[in-house]
Formats: sequence, C-alpha cells, structure tokens
Amino acid sequence: MSNNTIHTNIRPATIVRSIVKSGARGKSTYEIWLEEGHTGTEEDFLNWLKATTTFIHHQGTVAQFWTIEHSLNKYPSVAVVDSAETIVVGEVTYISINELQIEFSGGFSGKAYLN
Repeated sequence: MSNNTIHTNIRPATIVRSIVKSGARGKSTYEIWLEEGHTGTEEDFLNWLKATTTFIHHQGTVAQFWTIEHSLNKYPSVAVVDSAETIVVGEVTYISINELQIEFSGGFSGKAYLN
C-alpha cells in the first residue's frame, strides 16, 4: 500500500516559514504564482491551492534526498513541511513529468504537497 495520496480541496495546516538550506533565497511558490499572472494575497494563493488537485507525498523516514513519483503528468509546484508542519525549502530537480527529487541541507521526515 502506498503512503502517497492525491487529494482535492485539501486544507493545509497553519504555515510557518523556515529556510533550512543556506545560500541565496529562491522565489517562493506564491511569488511564482503571481508571476504566472495570478493576483491576490497569500491567503488567496492558499485558497487556490485548496481548489487544485494536490498530490501529497508522505516521507516517513528521515532523508536528505526525497524522490517522489506522482501521476500529475506535469512539472508541479512543490511545498514541503517537516513533521512539525513547518515549511522547509529544498532544491527541486524534475526528472520527468511524473518524477522529481528534492534535496535538503539535512535529513528529516515530513510531507511534500505537489500541485
């Protein structure tokens, strides 16, 4: 049985920003959303996410590299939280339209939300 699930209309937990990887800060998913022509606040963005089909990857074991196979047939946006529901930033590499890998500065367990 797979620990990965696809949800629609999810309700994310309260979000606390935390950057784990050192170096220059990249664009947030919200900033990319705005650049793609959307308008609104971060709350509007979260409401848009809730209405979008979301693939949730459950990373139960502590790991620095997460390889995720999904069936979204696209290069999805990625948001990651640790087991305490704190947002964590990692470097995403798209392997194909249905597989990606995320590298973090250290290992941890948590969830990745793909839209």
